[in-house]
Amino acid sequence: MGATPFTERILKAKLPKGFDKPTDMKYDGTKDPQEYLTAFEARMNLEGAADAVRLMCGK
Repeated sequence: MGATPFTERILKAKLPKGFDKPTDMKYDGTKDPQEYLTAFEARMNLEGAADAVRLMCGK
């Protein structure tokens, strides 16, 4: 694996059972970033994702 800003703990984080990484939530820079972050946080809360999982999904 190449260089990464993530710690070993984050890289080894377990996904919740049945978790589907949201591929439809990429920020493209054309819309309000606060709106994107609010939607992303709501989705991660709904999925029950831990902080480490949120970081990996947000990359």
